[in-house]
Amino acid sequence: MKKYLISFLFLIFVSQTYFCFGQGIKFEKGSWDSITAIAKKKNLKIFVDCYTTWCGPCKSMSSKVFKDTAVANFYNKYFVSCKMDMESKDGIQFNKLFPVEAYPTLMFFDEEGTQLKKIVGYTETKLFLETGKYVAAPELTELYVEKQDYLKGKKDKKFLYLLAEDLHHAEDTMQAPAKDFLALSGKDSLKNDSTFDVFLFGVRDLNNLWVRQFVKHYRYLHEIYPYACEEKKYSLITENVRIAALTENKNLLNEVVAYARKVYSHEEINDIYVEIMKEYNAQVKK
Repeated sequence: MKKYLISFLFLIFVSQTYFCFGQGIKFEKGSWDSITAIAKKKNLKIFVDCYTTWCGPCKSMSSKVFKDTAVANFYNKYFVSCKMDMESKDGIQFNKLFPVEAYPTLMFFDEEGTQLKKIVGYTETKLFLETGKYVAAPELTELYVEKQDYLKGKKDKKFLYLLAEDLHHAEDTMQAPAKDFLALSGKDSLKNDSTFDVFLFGVRDLNNLWVRQFVKHYRYLHEIYPYACEEKKYSLITENVRIAALTENKNLLNEVVAYARKVYSHEEINDIYVEIMKEYNAQVKK
């Protein structure tokens, strides 16, 4: 009898544990205003899953990623989570505030409803969990530990490469690890795959040796990495125009124009210049 009682109690414990921790992320229902009201009251960040009923990747996120125990435990503790059917009345209203162009789109907000981060498309469990940590509890992320190790002096090339890559995925603007990696690689090393990768996702300012090397060897690099080169040459412009506008720094704006003249042809530069000035003025007005 005692043996059966112990077994019965064990089954109750397991079922309760599953009920508490195996059900996945708890999603609140309601309008955006009601969700932000809950978040303010609980002083929690907000996660919104923007989906449609016909979206296959959305269904995969719901059945796999959102059901993961570690994901559920973290998000239920640090977020008010909401599923927003973008074809419903609430979803249509939400889309007017925060436009969504593809599904799923995963949005993260602070307690007041200010958007902090957005991911478009199906996201694997590990990245989804790390993103949540980065938004709501950065001290729990692998990236936080890596940054602390870096600040304590860890600077071997393999570590620097991984750190620069993780900073890029987290959209963290810290550039020092990437530049340390590039310094260890030699001034002509952009022709190496791993070094070029670090340059692509780790260098954002214009006034440094690596951008000068990029400009100098642009034709050669473009033959090897055509799409990456096109994206990088333009992203250096948009990022620095944004910073110039934010700080109203005309000197930086002039540097952007000078850089553009070096990487765009005579036929292209007039249109690029117009785009630069238009974007700068639009950003300043904000």
